[in-house]
Amino acid sequence: MLQNPDTSSAAGNGVLNSGVMNYLNKFGHSTQHYMDHDNVSELYYAIIRNFQNMSNVPEWTNSIAFGQPGRDIKLDGFPAVIDWSGHDPIAYSCQKNFILGIGDTNTYQDYNVGGGTLSGSRAKPSAVSSDTLNKAELWTENMLTLEGIASSSKKWWKASSFSTYYIAGLAYGAHVNDLRPEMDGKQTISTYWMDVMEQGVAADRNPYYLAAKYGGFNVPKNYDETNTTVPLTRNWWNTGETTIDMTGTPRLQPDNYFQAGQATQMVTGLTKAFANIANAIRAYTTSFSLSAAQVSSTGAASYAAQYDSSGWTGTLSASSITFAADGTPASTQVWSSATTLETQLAGTGWDTNRRIVTWDGSTTAGAGIAFRLADLVRSGQATALATTSYTVTNNANYVNYLRGDRTHETASTVTGSTQAYRSRELLLGDIVESKVTPLASPHMAYSEGVNPGYTAFHSNWASRPTMVYVGANDGMLHAFNGALTGATAGTEQFAYVPSALLQGPSSPAASQIDGLAGLGNPSYAHHNYVDATPLAFDIDFNNAGGNFTSTSSATSDWHTLLIGGLGKGGKSFYAIDVTDPASMRTEAIVASKVKWEFSDDTMGYSYGEPIVIKTAKYGWVVVLTSGYNNSDDKGYLYFVNPKTGALLEKVSTGTRARGLTQATAYIKDYSDGMADALYVGDLDGQLWRFNVTAAKGSMGAYPAPVKLATLTDSHGQAQPVTTHPLVEIQPLSKKRFIMLGTGQLLGSPDITSEAPQTFYAILDGDVSTFSDIAAPVTRSVLTEVTDLTQGALVSTSIGWYTEFGFNDDNTNAWRLTSSPIAYNGIVAFSTLLTSSDVCNPSGQSRIYALDFNTGKSVLTVNSVSVSYVGSSNAVTDLKFVKIDGAVRLISGDVQGNLRSHTIALPSNSLLRLLSWREVPTVD
Repeated sequence: MLQNPDTSSAAGNGVLNSGVMNYLNKFGHSTQHYMDHDNVSELYYAIIRNFQNMSNVPEWTNSIAFGQPGRDIKLDGFPAVIDWSGHDPIAYSCQKNFILGIGDTNTYQDYNVGGGTLSGSRAKPSAVSSDTLNKAELWTENMLTLEGIASSSKKWWKASSFSTYYIAGLAYGAHVNDLRPEMDGKQTISTYWMDVMEQGVAADRNPYYLAAKYGGFNVPKNYDETNTTVPLTRNWWNTGETTIDMTGTPRLQPDNYFQAGQATQMVTGLTKAFANIANAIRAYTTSFSLSAAQVSSTGAASYAAQYDSSGWTGTLSASSITFAADGTPASTQVWSSATTLETQLAGTGWDTNRRIVTWDGSTTAGAGIAFRLADLVRSGQATALATTSYTVTNNANYVNYLRGDRTHETASTVTGSTQAYRSRELLLGDIVESKVTPLASPHMAYSEGVNPGYTAFHSNWASRPTMVYVGANDGMLHAFNGALTGATAGTEQFAYVPSALLQGPSSPAASQIDGLAGLGNPSYAHHNYVDATPLAFDIDFNNAGGNFTSTSSATSDWHTLLIGGLGKGGKSFYAIDVTDPASMRTEAIVASKVKWEFSDDTMGYSYGEPIVIKTAKYGWVVVLTSGYNNSDDKGYLYFVNPKTGALLEKVSTGTRARGLTQATAYIKDYSDGMADALYVGDLDGQLWRFNVTAAKGSMGAYPAPVKLATLTDSHGQAQPVTTHPLVEIQPLSKKRFIMLGTGQLLGSPDITSEAPQTFYAILDGDVSTFSDIAAPVTRSVLTEVTDLTQGALVSTSIGWYTEFGFNDDNTNAWRLTSSPIAYNGIVAFSTLLTSSDVCNPSGQSRIYALDFNTGKSVLTVNSVSVSYVGSSNAVTDLKFVKIDGAVRLISGDVQGNLRSHTIALPSNSLLRLLSWREVPTVD
């Protein structure tokens, strides 16, 4: 660490040190003098003035001028920056602001603050007296009233030492009020405090405790800043139910308050504080993933994922989510991997508390091995982990590093550290394209008549514990215990390293660049590894892959199989048996559950979500897509044996179909699971239908796919499809609708794309069979819906479409980059408008919900029909949820905000099940 990073400030003060971290490390070191008589409320007030872009209070810094007595002691070898002009600490209106303080329980003569009325022997500086923005007296009065401390105390904490509660009042006021009215949005400050407990004692409800509680609680929407009657709800400020001792009185510990009477406590407290601050500024990639499709308004489990691009770390969190009478959701975080995983892997936990496995690289089914050096050497895979491009190769050290050992990170101070590998703020890597998949008991509606044994399977695993599966760009699929309570809640059950990541996707291999060997490079440039969503499926292995030995419950062999791709991380898929996750307590057991990995020389990057369907020809089968950037630009579907990973059949489009990635099967009867067709779009604006009706025992190949539609804009330009087509039956007419939107966001050029994009609803037969078509459908035979509040009749056409439009100056086009969902005749989706705004880099969204029979919107705002509902942040998740029997449309965005949207069900609609793609779980 540099001794003097701010040389100009240091030189101006005649000192040799600078930097915040240096100051913390060298506090009191230069002068060997203990800092006492801490007027901390005034110090805190000076920081608030800085955040408010107000000037320094000169009376407080005159004594550090050259020649003043005691100057060296006050400076302690570090500069005092007294001219703040031109250095506004709030650079952006969306910025999150924090104060982290360290103090020794007691304050002293700290009464001269803005809006304060208390006084003592020191006159109040004019800059403080003239401050009309801060209202320390009012804020402190309100805070003390909420806390139940008698206001007759006049805000003195210890009158004998002229110590006040003002720091707590200021922290409260700065946390709930707008400190910069001249800026867009609401600028607030969150406070964290480290109480070093003078003489080993933390005084009961001291000002630091209260500052952390009232300056750091989770402020709900529409919070009343003038409230003095309703105390803070406990889970706003204490989510861990941790109790601490305060001079013999047990108190709940505010999440932002840390006792640090010992060095180890200080390290733990600072680690948690920095982790919480980092968590507050991460972007969500999954804002919510409910633990059930039908929930109670009183509470349900929800899971979210975030990432921080500053160090490429990720966080998985669990929350309890409740719903108001109007469906408005509110979530309270219960645990975060930033705490649970870090605690689990601390010390030697990366070795003793972690179960990591991989595939041995062979084609043999069930060839899982422990991710340890000895096993990798035996499989011949260890050589791919050479780190010669940036340090001397030490495979033992590097494998341990990947497992979570920090000994040899560049920031390590451990004796004997080689400091060879990139330091990590958190051990969980960034979670970007992988959505969170929670899973508990078997949940499908399979009937015993056509799926024998499923009733018993469902019953046997009815109490299966919730697991949460997610891919991360640390090279692993992670399986977390999804319980909300208990000692193991939020801990990692196991992790899987797909073997393809060792070499990386490049050809020829460049393992030290885009393989796992590059992950530890101190000059690491971000790469994707496990960057696709894993999905779980219940499959009868004895009625799968052409094996039809399952004729009764006794001869069935049901399993739950987790299947996932790598996204931009590679060109393969993996499968793990997660039927009994509670039993996966050793690496040997976890390795035995790895079923297969699959790739093909015509497969591109495996962005496509896997599909499991039942076909007449094969029984249960896994269907995979060729993805992006494959070798010949043709599109392929791969039919794979679920049990062994063997390729059963490969079907090609035969012609150019770049980026054939996200496929959807049409299943007439969800209690059966039998499919008759698969639908998938490509980057060339083509919608394909693959016929899978071949009979049992058929020896011939599936027929070549039919090009069902050609999607172009009004100028004839192809419109790319990067999301799943949605295949639904209209409840009344029984017509089969294929619905999909166009647009892509695959690279930097797409951010500013002006290419117009569209949502289509195309008819293809009915509930029983698909249509015979002579030529691909084009927009010329579809009805354009120009007013979504009115819709359009489609009796004379074979579907409809509506344009997404452009931004206000027609320089950027709205597009669809997330898959639509459906419920009871309604299709819902969100569109995206990208942005170069630093406060909104992910862009903004519009949320649609349409009667797909007519294209008419069913969204209402204040009982008035609207075409769409805008969201100032990009929407990450959209789900239909049944709350106490009432269906709601819930959205979540990149900031973690959840919203409920009012929908009016189409008249004369028939009740149907919620989307079968919802994954219910239990705690």
